[in-house]
Amino acid sequence: SGEETPTSGKILINGKIDYKSLKKHSEILNDFRKRKLLTNESIYNNLVYYGNKLKIDSNDIEKRIVELRDVLELDKIINKKVSEISSLDLMKLNIAISMLKNPSIIYFDDALTQVDTIEKNTLLKLLKRLNKEFKTTIVIASTNILDVEKICKRATILKNGKIIADDKYEIIKNKFK
Repeated sequence: SGEETPTSGKILINGKIDYKSLKKHSEILNDFRKRKLLTNESIYNNLVYYGNKLKIDSNDIEKRIVELRDVLELDKIINKKVSEISSLDLMKLNIAISMLKNPSIIYFDDALTQVDTIEKNTLLKLLKRLNKEFKTTIVIASTNILDVEKICKRATILKNGKIIADDKYEIIKNKFK
């Protein structure tokens, strides 16, 4: 999958945000290894660095880091160097960086394939918590229905670029048994 520009129709978020302004309100997370992190710096310093890069006020950066430390369970690793953390912690850091600007939507493009099953389950619980705490919509593009089953209330199935199902997850699950 990847980013495509619509050729027709409309994409509305919350009934008002159109496709052209989508980037201001969303984060697309696919391959976490592509983000240039400061590997010899702490997680905290990476968050401050990216907050500054995103032109977020320093007081707001600090406030956001405090919120994200709790929700993403970063307290035990906040002072560790990036080069010393696990793949799960690396994903948490990337999610935290993406959450600094408080996006309405975070889109995971098969990013869950980069962690093992135990880490994936932990990550899915954290994503559910992000959704609850910050009201951030979590969109997961995955070829593995078991990934989305654990946290999704609603699912959309695409086939050849066309929506073939869009409903509550349980209804879709029963329809496509």
